[in-house]
Amino acid sequence: LRLWLAWHLDRLEQRLRAFIVEPLLRGRQAWFQEFSAYLQQPRMEWWEFWARYSLIRIDAEKKFGNIKDEATAREFYTTHSYMMWRNLVHRRHVPWRRVLVTMKREGRGALWEFGCGIAPVSAYVRHRRPRWAYALSDLLSPHLSYAQWRIPTWHFPEFFNGYQVITAFDVFEHLANPEQVAKNLVGFLWPGGILHYNIHYNEQQNDLDLASREQLDATARFLESALDIVWRKEEYVVGRKR
Repeated sequence: LRLWLAWHLDRLEQRLRAFIVEPLLRGRQAWFQEFSAYLQQPRMEWWEFWARYSLIRIDAEKKFGNIKDEATAREFYTTHSYMMWRNLVHRRHVPWRRVLVTMKREGRGALWEFGCGIAPVSAYVRHRRPRWAYALSDLLSPHLSYAQWRIPTWHFPEFFNGYQVITAFDVFEHLANPEQVAKNLVGFLWPGGILHYNIHYNEQQNDLDLASREQLDATARFLESALDIVWRKEEYVVGRKR
């Protein structure tokens, strides 16, 4: 029930931000001010942000056709800033109550945002769960640099042996071996720990997609066998480690 309610509140807030708050505030929004500070360009204008994103996207789309394997995908991720800008554009209005409700309010815990991009989940929940520790992982890249700027570095204590919550959003389809990665993620969960994930297959495979339909189906079967699925909405799944 809490996940169902959080999902609908997230969708409602996302629409309010996109269609009411943004047209009114434009360049005065918190996400825009934060990104401007990161770029060290506090005088960047609203229209300039969108013009720059459009040019970066056009340049990136020219290169997508040459990305056929893991090596070329890694090169693109690590050298091009497109994913940083795209993450910001598509995640700027998204709240994450549905992750927050699976994080215990009392006590400490650890959340791992796997394939974090610009770390939208950690950026949302860490102020609401300040006693939790946050770990980010992604390829060394412009988007990871921005994520690490946003989220303080956390050093693993010697006694660390698992995460209470792991998120893996929009990541499996971009991996050459998604099933093995899924096994690794489940292995890092505490008993009773929660994994939030989605598995999306793009028939055209034109968006840096490395995994095949068969690989993603095998990944989904593994996760459903290794976890107790406690909630599902469209492609979004929440599972608990047995």
